[in-house]
Amino acid sequence: MEINTNNSFPSLNKCKLDINKILNQKQMKPSDTTEEELFEATKKNYDQQVKEGAATNYWAGLYAADSCGDISSNQNEKIIGILCSKDYTITDPQFMTNFVAKESFYEDTIKSKYSGKELQDKLDDLHKVADDALDKLSDAFANGIGNFMNGNLGWLYGEYTNTAGISSQNFDVKEFKNHIVDVVKNEEKTFNNIKAQNQDEWKQVINNYGEGLQKFTAKLESFSSSNSTNSNRFEDMSYGDIKALGTVINSLGGGEYTNSAADLGSYLGQMKLKGDIMIENSNMSSNLKQTLSKVISRNIATKIASFSNSQYTIGGESEVLNSFSSFAKLSNTNLQQFRTEYSNSLNMLKNSLLQGASNSSESPYSNNVRFANDIIALQVNNWNSFVDKLNLSNDTKKYLYVNGSSGNTIDSTI
Repeated sequence: MEINTNNSFPSLNKCKLDINKILNQKQMKPSDTTEEELFEATKKNYDQQVKEGAATNYWAGLYAADSCGDISSNQNEKIIGILCSKDYTITDPQFMTNFVAKESFYEDTIKSKYSGKELQDKLDDLHKVADDALDKLSDAFANGIGNFMNGNLGWLYGEYTNTAGISSQNFDVKEFKNHIVDVVKNEEKTFNNIKAQNQDEWKQVINNYGEGLQKFTAKLESFSSSNSTNSNRFEDMSYGDIKALGTVINSLGGGEYTNSAADLGSYLGQMKLKGDIMIENSNMSSNLKQTLSKVISRNIATKIASFSNSQYTIGGESEVLNSFSSFAKLSNTNLQQFRTEYSNSLNMLKNSLLQGASNSSESPYSNNVRFANDIIALQVNNWNSFVDKLNLSNDTKKYLYVNGSSGNTIDSTI
């Protein structure tokens, strides 16, 4: 694929600096300028050119809306996946508000810099790029959500691919993609109203090359997330419902490839636990909540079945189920007892990992203790990162955060 480099950011080698202009800005003469002062002045001038270039490089900025919500100078590095991989998928719905805010910023920046035919040509090119970027982003999101909803995920079947080629096709990906595009277009109207209500602040964003744009993105996010239609079909949800659905699926992670029954069971158990917590606290309609919960359980059952049929596993189905149950059941635990119960499950997991590895003559782990500790550390880090993102008070979160190993056991104290 040929990538247009005409809109790329200015490189240091190609950046021509007028030293006399720099010195005049600093009110300095070459004779009384130190090397340090000249370096700082040169760097400041270059940084300014980079900011100006980033503010007009809508080609990179719009394609990077899935991973970057601000006007960043390194956006060229963030668009390779969506442009070069036909299997590229995303499950984070944040790209929608990022895209709307960025497109509006680039449009108003162009309007402030150009006029006449040149203005129209620039706007035509922007809209062409924006339409293509939105098409690719919405396609990646629709497929990411659709793969999960249809059980079309490679890791469920033990294959190291994005998709397994096996799908129930209950979720209409094409219809969902078209709906995403319509929702984004509607978000653009909402964003125009937000700009109109905050005109002076928006002018500052334009004049400062995008600095402060994320504040406007947050305003759009807050307003749109509160508007939920409580639809009974995923394919025609409001932005608030789409945000809730995508956030739940994105929080569950990208799957687990492991030969350890105990490790897999703990991952799936926490997948169920996270899903229960997220669904319970979402604004989706009861019908959508029930459907999503069933999909999560179905995907878990699929993974357990495929694992049980593999000849390269350490431990069997019963060990997977035991490890799964010890974490999945925690959704019904009293908040004040959660950390203690979670720590007990981690201790059970650690013992199972050590026992399973020591009983396997073909264990690939030369250091069983290190392997077990690494798994525990990963579980704790993943769980605490999940808690960080929950929309809960700090007083509530303190009961959910867990500690790592202390000696041979997991510390459950607060």
